[in-house]
Amino acid sequence: MTSESPEIATAKPPSKGSVKLVMLVIFLDLLGFGIVLPMVPYIAEQPHFAPDPWIVNTLEALSLSGGGQAVIVGLLSFCYSFCQFVMAPVWGRLSDRVGRRPVLIVSMAGYAFAWALFAFAPDLNWLLVSRIFAGITAANIATAQAYMADVFPPEKRSKGMGLVGAAFGLGFTLGPPIGAGLMTLGRKLQDDDLGIALPIYFAMALSVLALVFA
Repeated sequence: MTSESPEIATAKPPSKGSVKLVMLVIFLDLLGFGIVLPMVPYIAEQPHFAPDPWIVNTLEALSLSGGGQAVIVGLLSFCYSFCQFVMAPVWGRLSDRVGRRPVLIVSMAGYAFAWALFAFAPDLNWLLVSRIFAGITAANIATAQAYMADVFPPEKRSKGMGLVGAAFGLGFTLGPPIGAGLMTLGRKLQDDDLGIALPIYFAMALSVLALVFA
């Protein structure tokens, strides 16, 4: 008997559709991370996103508070990155049991839902919930990498990992300028609220579109 998964043992040639799906998942994960970066300072300036007293008091007790805007920027970044770090091995183990594709599709659906939460968040608490959920569902990058390792034979595996790196870099590179451009457009068309919302709607639409094609 062998302990290898059926996907690894058969080493089936990768289909173009499956490889494109995996690259799209990684691209959207990093695009979603980058698209938020230029928005955070503007979000921090909005009165209805001010941190609750219990958050400020807790951080002050831990000597971590640096002012209202610093609290918001730090919390939004921390929630996403920490949850992604914690959940990556969980998604990986689950994909070993049920398969890579189901995990990728479920996580993509969750990522789209996280964007919807972010778009309609009435206060900072809901923003944090949305970023926690986004971090949990964006922890599928390890699963995507494992999928590429499964479907590419050993002699072509470096090509698969190269495609992963390309999707990773492209998403993170395009995210901030897209976010900044859509923010500028929204503010010109209406006001700061649309400037914040427009990049989120764009990211949510991309996630839903990717889920449909999956």
